[in-house]
Amino acid sequence: MLVAEKEAENVRLAGMIPRAHRRRGTPYAADDYRRRDVPVLELRQRVNAGLIERLRALAGDEDWMRRQVQEAREAALMEIVHPRLDPPPPALDDLYWSERDDRIARLALDLAELASESG
Repeated sequence: MLVAEKEAENVRLAGMIPRAHRRRGTPYAADDYRRRDVPVLELRQRVNAGLIERLRALAGDEDWMRRQVQEAREAALMEIVHPRLDPPPPALDDLYWSERDDRIARLALDLAELASESG
């Protein structure tokens, strides 16, 4: 699946690079590539090609595939179990509610002072 995605991306990049090479100036969006972007786009193509080659080689390696599945299972299990074993600290401490009105009053004073300074 990842091989197919990277192959499709390389096809897309192959169509974008000539267009980007002809365009100068400032891009208007993140995917509006220009001449100065061509080296990075070409690097992406080369990286994708290397990744495709490596993934195809590893696809036939049963031990590697088994390890990847096992590591993915362990990572998923830790995502589920870890929050239960080590819960995050509470967002509000015991004093939050008892001191809230005082904090709001001080904030109102600060805002009033800022408003009078800015005139």
